[in-house]
Amino acid sequence: MEFLDSASTSSPPHVRRIAVAQPERLSDTALRLVDRYRYWLFAGIVLIFLAGFNGQWRVERDSALYLTIGRNLAEGHGATYRGLQNHLVFPGLPYLLDATFRTFHTESLLPPIVLMLLLGFVTLGLCYRLFLLYAGRPTAVVMTVGLGMTRLFYRYCFEILTDLPFLLGVMAFLAGYEAIFYRRPVRGNEGEAETETGPSRAHWYDWALLIGGLVVAITMRPVMWALLAAVVLALGWRAVRGRINRLHVGVTVLAIGAVALFYFVGPGRHGATTGVDDYEITILNRIRDFHATLAQIPHNFRELFPKAALVKAVFGCKLWPVLNVGLGVLIFVLALTLFYRRALWGFLVMINFAMLLLFQQPLDRYFVCVIPLLIFSWWQFLVWLNHKLPANWGNWCFLALFFGGLGCNIARIGEMVVEQRGRPFLAHYHDGRYESLERAAPWIAANTTDEDWILAASDQGRILTFKTRRNVMEPTEKIAVDPKHLYVLVGPSWQDLKDGQKKVKAADEPPRKHRRVSTWLSERGLELGESIRAPFNAPADHNPWILYRVVPAPAK
Repeated sequence: MEFLDSASTSSPPHVRRIAVAQPERLSDTALRLVDRYRYWLFAGIVLIFLAGFNGQWRVERDSALYLTIGRNLAEGHGATYRGLQNHLVFPGLPYLLDATFRTFHTESLLPPIVLMLLLGFVTLGLCYRLFLLYAGRPTAVVMTVGLGMTRLFYRYCFEILTDLPFLLGVMAFLAGYEAIFYRRPVRGNEGEAETETGPSRAHWYDWALLIGGLVVAITMRPVMWALLAAVVLALGWRAVRGRINRLHVGVTVLAIGAVALFYFVGPGRHGATTGVDDYEITILNRIRDFHATLAQIPHNFRELFPKAALVKAVFGCKLWPVLNVGLGVLIFVLALTLFYRRALWGFLVMINFAMLLLFQQPLDRYFVCVIPLLIFSWWQFLVWLNHKLPANWGNWCFLALFFGGLGCNIARIGEMVVEQRGRPFLAHYHDGRYESLERAAPWIAANTTDEDWILAASDQGRILTFKTRRNVMEPTEKIAVDPKHLYVLVGPSWQDLKDGQKKVKAADEPPRKHRRVSTWLSERGLELGESIRAPFNAPADHNPWILYRVVPAPAK
């Protein structure tokens, strides 16, 4: 559309300039449309989550550990695992499962599965609240829909793990922090610079979100140390800039005090579990062995970038190796720009990256706690690029990058919906690996007693402990067991983590092929005795379930 430049209307016709209206940028159009149709978008998100809900437990070893401890709490056995105090799991999720089992008076896993889905919806609401405070309603809608359509977030709304509850705690804390320390932008002034305000603008529920979110995060995962460190560093950054006040100091002292109470006065002092005996000792040992820690960095770097743990977290799938590296580096650089937005956000993401490089094998699930911030940095990059490039180029780039990232996630979510709706579910989940588990559990329980211990493959111990109510151990564990009460269980597929052997062809000799189990037995002068073969099988089972008694090996 052409129009006369307002300054030229009084000029002679031969010098009058014709101005051409610039086409609207697609990022602005997107913000306007998502704001107009926000209720439809939110309804669509709910439907997509309901489409993936099937009420079935997605069998997983860490999940089995939390469920076992939660069930023991509900049955009055305390925070125990196989009759012993557990020093690995943080207490938040087991106590939440304990409350769920007690409330519904059932051993069914449907209530915990529904609970995780509801926590996912609450987390989406907190995401909306945070970005409504920071950037206004249109961006808040984009972020909420973007988080809901991220395959990483979608998946962990159906997993009984600590990742989602921890993210809920982090988002509640950040939303409360934003409301308490920063003035809300005027509605409709997207991107307007914000100014600081005193606590008078914060409401009681803002403080409830901050304190409640802090408590939830502290009790869920050891990554809460990253949140605490980010709060302290954000205070230091404010002090350097001369923008510190008593309120900032008070919130930081509150965070430090909450962690101190958790470790020295909390449930871990009375027989529950805090993880202080395992996680922190492991980290301290890694710090002492500084050279080994440095040697681990190249491996973790490859996992993060060439092997695409970071790209999978944001886009839902791996791409080509070169593209994995390029996009991974871009996402990391964009995460650095969060310091420009909020120092607390930047420190939280960078500390998470540092922990993955130094202390943990990077997996996409470890980005759940910061995935909303990574999505926000990606969205801000798309908006910036859309406005920096010439109109046509900017719009095409925005369109390609926006729907490219969204499309990858939608495709992976679609795959998961198909998997979730498959009947029977366990025949489709993990290629039927756990299909015969429901029949194996009562069979194992019927052929053993409460006093018996069962040695199983390295990926089966926790799952079978929960399903059978027996003490199922793995060959990597250092537990003194009476051989008179020891069995060896051979499942339909054995995964040898040492030599890469995936399946065992000879059903009668699996422990000899499985080096960890055979080594465990030989080191203790034991061997296999009589066996009991399960009277059932599943199409995906490569070998039958066999339960062996353990007997002393003959002297050489």
